[in-house]
Amino acid sequence: MARAHSPGREPGPFPKTLIPTHKEPDMKSTKTPTTPVVETHKLDALREHPLQHTYFPPLPEPELAALAADIQKNGLTHKPHVLPANRAGLPKMTTLDGHQRLRALRRNGVTETEVVVRYDLAEAPPEQVEREFLAANATRRQLPALDRARAVYRLFQLEKNRPDGRLSDRHRDEARDRIGKLLQMSGRNLARYFAVIQTPLPVQAAVRDGRLPLVLGSRVATLLTAEQERLAARIAAGECPKAVIREHFPATGRHKKTADAVVSFAAGLRKGTADLAGRADKASGRMVARFAADLTAARELIDTLLSLVPADADAA
Repeated sequence: MARAHSPGREPGPFPKTLIPTHKEPDMKSTKTPTTPVVETHKLDALREHPLQHTYFPPLPEPELAALAADIQKNGLTHKPHVLPANRAGLPKMTTLDGHQRLRALRRNGVTETEVVVRYDLAEAPPEQVEREFLAANATRRQLPALDRARAVYRLFQLEKNRPDGRLSDRHRDEARDRIGKLLQMSGRNLARYFAVIQTPLPVQAAVRDGRLPLVLGSRVATLLTAEQERLAARIAAGECPKAVIREHFPATGRHKKTADAVVSFAAGLRKGTADLAGRADKASGRMVARFAADLTAARELIDTLLSLVPADADAA
C-alpha cells in the first residue's frame, strides 16, 4: 500500500527520470548559415550600396511610379538581395540588388519585406562582393548605354584582378571590344564611349544626361588627370558642362570649301607623319589611348577619302 504524504513534508525521493535537469543550448543550432536565406526585414534596416549612385542612377519619377503600381498589383517578382555582416567592410543589410524595388515598396507605404540574405558572401573579399553588385544591376535594368559601358568596364577590371583600374594595353583593347559587343557598336562611336567612361564621374553624368555632347566629353579623356578633375569640379559645382569644356577646347573655324579642308588635312598629316616617323612604336600605350577617339575618327576619314581616289589616278 502506498504511504500517504504527510502535510508539510516534501515528497520524495523522485525517480531519476523525473528529476528536472538544466540543459545547455545546442550551439550548433545557432550557427550562421553559409548559403542564401530568405528573411523578413524592416525596410528602415536596409542600406543603400555605397556605389549605387556611381554606377546606377535612380529611376525617374514616372518610371518609379509605374514600378510601384506593378508591385502593388502583382507583388515582387524578384526579392531584393542584401548582405549580412561581412568581411568586405560594408554595413550589415547593404543592398546588392533591388534598390529600385525597395524605393517602390517605400513609395507604397510598405515597412517590411522578404529579402535574400547573402550569407554565402559573408566571408567574400571586397572585389567579389563588388562583382556581385555590378553583375546583378548591369544585367537587370534598362540602363543608358554609358552606364552599361561603365559597369562592364569595371567588371572587366575586377575579372582581371585589377581593382585599382590599371590595365595593360592588350587588356584595354579587350575591354573596349567587350563593351562594343554589349552596345552593338564599333568605330568612332565606340572609341568615344570608351574614352568618356575613363573621365571623372561628373563628366560622364553630363554626357549621359544630354548636357554634354559625346564628342566633347570624349575629348576630356585626352587631358592630364589633374586637368580633368579641375573641369569635373566646375561641372559638379553647377556650371554648364558644355560651356566648361568648350572653354578648354575652343571651336576652330572650318574651311568653306571642301577642297581647302582636304588640303589642310593632308598638310597636317604630312607634318605629323614626318614628326612621328620611326618612333611611333616607342609611344606609351596609355598616353595614346587618350587620343583613341581622335585617331579612330582620323582613320575613318582617311579611309573615306581614299575610297574616292579613281583606280587610274596617279599619285602626285
